[in-house]
Amino acid sequence: MLNKKLITKYFNVHNLVKIKIQSRIQSKITEILHQIGEFEQSSLDEKDIDMFIHDYSQCPKLENPFVFSKYYYCSKNYLNIPEQKFCFNFVDYPIILYCDKFWIPLNFIIELILLKKNCTFIHSAAIKYRGKNYIFPAFGGTGKTTTVAALLYHQGKLFGDDMNIVNEEEILSYPSSFSVYSYHLDILKIKNKQIKNKFKIDKIIDKIIDPLKKYNNYRIAKLLILVLNSLKISCINIPPKKIFGDDCVAENGRIDEIYYLLRADNNSSEITVEKINADYLSKICTNILFGEWYQSMHILYAYSALTTFNLNHIFNKIEEMFRSIFQKVNIYQICIPTDLNNLTLQKQLISYFNKK
Repeated sequence: MLNKKLITKYFNVHNLVKIKIQSRIQSKITEILHQIGEFEQSSLDEKDIDMFIHDYSQCPKLENPFVFSKYYYCSKNYLNIPEQKFCFNFVDYPIILYCDKFWIPLNFIIELILLKKNCTFIHSAAIKYRGKNYIFPAFGGTGKTTTVAALLYHQGKLFGDDMNIVNEEEILSYPSSFSVYSYHLDILKIKNKQIKNKFKIDKIIDKIIDPLKKYNNYRIAKLLILVLNSLKISCINIPPKKIFGDDCVAENGRIDEIYYLLRADNNSSEITVEKINADYLSKICTNILFGEWYQSMHILYAYSALTTFNLNHIFNKIEEMFRSIFQKVNIYQICIPTDLNNLTLQKQLISYFNKK
């Protein structure tokens, strides 16, 4: 690793979050580019940086650390986890992080800075369509990407497919790369042969697995299915501009309406839309957001116990911000039948929003 070239990159997220990373680890650089590559800049003034990210090899030795469970080492607001090569300080400013991989998601760390600027992420798709700005919060797998694609291919513009930034005045774009799975190829109308070819092996593997499922009670069949599934491509990260064109991104705008996407087994063939209240949706959106970060919660709660960092305070602040934002706009719930296929869903969504 030490022989690899040190890469320095700067990112400026809407003049709210300014990041500098120096790393010799290409996988870490790639992960950051998938999330915030749209905000890369050639340089930034060092005194304006909100977050510094370094490799774990640059981590300083902590003075007289408090040792918790022989796993966490805490000193002067730094928490060092040697087994994971992860060390950070989320209490002092600017935020400083030493790591070889992100054991705490980058967007959670960015959220800490956004909150200081009276902004927050919302786990959602968001689109500018026919002169109005719509936000579609939802749990993963509900239909955000399907919704985005439907409206983008009818002259819509994208704020973001997975995360967006909101405050009491507006929505700000966060166009991270799409996580494209094989079933997205038709939804996103991807024609690129190189991308499609990468998923061909998945189709071949599925054809091999299907007959093996009949013998699922046998250990050998189970083992073969497990091994074959491990060979499949989980997904490919593709920037939105490579899918929808260079002019597909909207920068910012007022929030006009919010639609919470929900799947339901209701034996229907049509989406239904109804009004909901701000308190109800603010609780849901806060929990959805924290659900995205659940794998790092044990680290964050340990850090809360050892420093003045307060995870519960962050949860409450986000919920309060959502409630304040949602009270100012009309909010609805779109109920999507579980049996409704994605192409039919797209047609119904276009029909609904064209009548707005």
